Amino acid sequence: MNASDHFIELRPNCSLTVRAAFLFFGFVCLTSFGIAGLMAAQGFWPVLPCAGLEMLVLGWALRASLRNRHLVERLAITGDEVRFDAFSARGEAHCVFLRQWAKVKLRAPHSAMHPSRLLIESHGRAC
Repeated sequence: MNASDHFIELRPNCSLTVRAAFLFFGFVCLTSFGIAGLMAAQGFWPVLPCAGLEMLVLGWALRASLRNRHLVERLAITGDEVRFDAFSARGEAHCVFLRQWAKVKLRAPHSAMHPSRLLIESHGRAC
């Protein structure tokens, strides 16, 4: 790369390691089921299924967070081309466009719950 080339790399901020996630999940499960067990012993048995459901959702969220920790997106703009590379656990994706023909568009989300999308387009292809 030359001094005039630009390079941007995006990756999620996942400061939680797999070991720390297991320790956190174990501590929260122990605490939650301990309190739920005490409540069930006093006759409030519906607390146990609720605690189980909460731990199931927490486990799912931790798993989803840890799965995305290896995602990397790289955008390189050189004198002649715009190159986009995406690396994840599922594989790699690469797009290369000639710089003079590349257009950048910001697409509005379909609903308020979804993010907007930044697209690079050229000659009918988009990435």
